[in-house]
Amino acid sequence: MLKKSQFRLFCLCLFVAFVSVNVAITLLTRPLMADMSNNKKFSISEETKNWLKNNKKNVYLRLFVSQDWKNYNILKNYAVDVVRLLEKYQLESGNKLSIKIIEVAPLSDKAAEADKFGIAGKETEVWFGLVATNEDGNFGTIPFLNPLREDYLEYDITKLLKRLDQKQKPIVGVMSSEVSVKAPDDIFSTQPDWPVIEALKDDFEFKFVNNDIAIISDDIDVLMIVNPKSITNLTNYAIDQYLIRGGNLLVFVDPISEIALMNDNLMIAPNGLEKILKKAGITIDRNFVAADMMYNRYINSKNKNKEKYPFWINVYSQNNHQVVDGINNVLLNTAGFIELEPKEKINQYNLLMTSNSSGIAFIEDVLGTSLNMVSKNIKETDMRLPVAVLAEGIFVSAYQKPYLMTKDYISGKYAFRSISINPSKLIVVSDSDMLNSKLWNANDEKYQEVYNFIPYSGNLMFVERALRYLSNKDVMLPPVKQDKINVWTLDAALYNLAERIYQNKSLKINNDLAEVKAKQTEINQMVKEQGNIPSVKVVRDIEDLQRKQYELQKKQEKNKYNIKLLYKIFWGVWVLINFMLPIGFLIVMMIVMNRHNKRKYKQAEMMAYEG
Repeated sequence: MLKKSQFRLFCLCLFVAFVSVNVAITLLTRPLMADMSNNKKFSISEETKNWLKNNKKNVYLRLFVSQDWKNYNILKNYAVDVVRLLEKYQLESGNKLSIKIIEVAPLSDKAAEADKFGIAGKETEVWFGLVATNEDGNFGTIPFLNPLREDYLEYDITKLLKRLDQKQKPIVGVMSSEVSVKAPDDIFSTQPDWPVIEALKDDFEFKFVNNDIAIISDDIDVLMIVNPKSITNLTNYAIDQYLIRGGNLLVFVDPISEIALMNDNLMIAPNGLEKILKKAGITIDRNFVAADMMYNRYINSKNKNKEKYPFWINVYSQNNHQVVDGINNVLLNTAGFIELEPKEKINQYNLLMTSNSSGIAFIEDVLGTSLNMVSKNIKETDMRLPVAVLAEGIFVSAYQKPYLMTKDYISGKYAFRSISINPSKLIVVSDSDMLNSKLWNANDEKYQEVYNFIPYSGNLMFVERALRYLSNKDVMLPPVKQDKINVWTLDAALYNLAERIYQNKSLKINNDLAEVKAKQTEINQMVKEQGNIPSVKVVRDIEDLQRKQYELQKKQEKNKYNIKLLYKIFWGVWVLINFMLPIGFLIVMMIVMNRHNKRKYKQAEMMAYEG
């Protein structure tokens, strides 16, 4: 038997072992504080912290969420993440932000209140939106906190808060034959805004500007020109004088507009603008297309294989200018390249550039050329080519006298000026296809609301940053990156192990599902182009693809279930091991102590015998 002192030592060791194991589990599995979670969900940027610190007004946040939100898999976890992030905002604000969670049931007073603020949910009976109100009575709304926009959550909330202080939206005039803009007071037009306009209209007021206008009003903060079909000489003069008077230009021109090509209309940089751009030291040779052998994307060839296409390029920010700082993966299609010539009193910046493995090709060698011949037609430059530039400062007019000798052009507010009095800004991008939603929006549904846009590239962010900079408004930082950081936790390690075991099966299911969706898109496009009622065979093909899609989605759900089940098994094994370890440790201690006692007992017997 153990003596009293030994029993106490045994109990102490048991307690220490139990506490040590639990502390070890806690340290290994906790997310290293909520702020350092495995994907930094609850971290906020310095930009947001500075705004919260400097904000002097009380802000009231109301989160409308469906009463049965726990029954929706898409909301169950995301709703908790949103609340935690809002609590982080509240903490950083010094409690100037107050949060109220309102659970909404169909046909209730809360549902009517949500509808009054523009919260989406009346049709679907799924509410999950945010309303922000400050002490001045200004309010703003995020109609639906789309879980697919999780990476943009902080960006959307911070922009909503900043918008409360915005007294007037910057006015952006749009001159284009490709970008449709509906007048705010036009209630009869059925023509929807372009997605790029729809995505930004909460922060800017867009007005359509004709390409045969005589004078561009100074009320326009930024004039956005997108490959207009034809600009009259009078309009060229109006653009020139708008810039000279202190106006700001955002110009998208390229050698080949693929959007226009779809309408059987070859678009090139419009005549006239070249003269204005030249005065700013900017030249785009409309006979050449930029190619990038390193940063390029895939295109479907005639034999339906995916091949790299050097004229569909990805470009990245290479400097810390606030227009492009942190922006990655801007997608351009058949863009031109820009040459800069230094000009006195004008500062010039390369905003976006190709890689060092770049080249150029004639338009004729790009259009109608097979993919096999493409690389042979490229002349390598061994240098980076600018595809987006900024020029700002004092500009000189491309004209030496008024275009018309009328009163408006000789004297008064719009009188001819040969040189800028106030500094102006000009951003030129050598591609207009980058505005096409297919190059930045992962959600391909038609006529979407703002909260349904899922940006997968930096295109939309670049346009918004450019407009904010040109209109002298605060430039937002990019959203907090959700890329996983190298913070090891046991929880993540066990889940990753379970995922790796099912990795091959997951990849096969995802690839099969992508193939089915691609076939569905192909058939839908074919039916749409033909404009006829689909044949019986086509209908059967559609039904077969829908069946396959359903089966694959079921397999996908089962696979996810198996991963979670295996992850729970791993956890059970880990917990069992951690309970067994201290017990095993104590058993070993008991054996050692028992042997030690026997040894001492024998020694005592021998000493007694010898005595």
